[in-house]
Amino acid sequence: MRVILQFNNQGRGILWVLNMGVYLNPKGISKEEWLEKYSEFKSRSFIKWSDIPDDCLPVILMDNFVFSAAGIGVDKKEYMQMSASDGRTKSIYIVKKSKLNEELEFPL
Repeated sequence: MRVILQFNNQGRGILWVLNMGVYLNPKGISKEEWLEKYSEFKSRSFIKWSDIPDDCLPVILMDNFVFSAAGIGVDKKEYMQMSASDGRTKSIYIVKKSKLNEELEFPL
């Protein structure tokens, strides 16, 4: 779960609680193209959390049969849940946090 507190120009806050995780949805390019272009590394098998560099995060590309999803493992728990075997084809991409922050609406 991720909790975000945002303030508007009058100082009023909005609390966002994200239960479904954080997903990559680049503009003007497919998830697959974006990941091929900007990832540091790709694997079709599980990568240990401890092997992921501190300046990077795993992005798990999941084939949902009708569409693909690119979930970002923002912490070990999210990564373990998204990368768990569940019958879907998954690829794990390692992406620099700075590159993800350029694409997302709010920084990680």
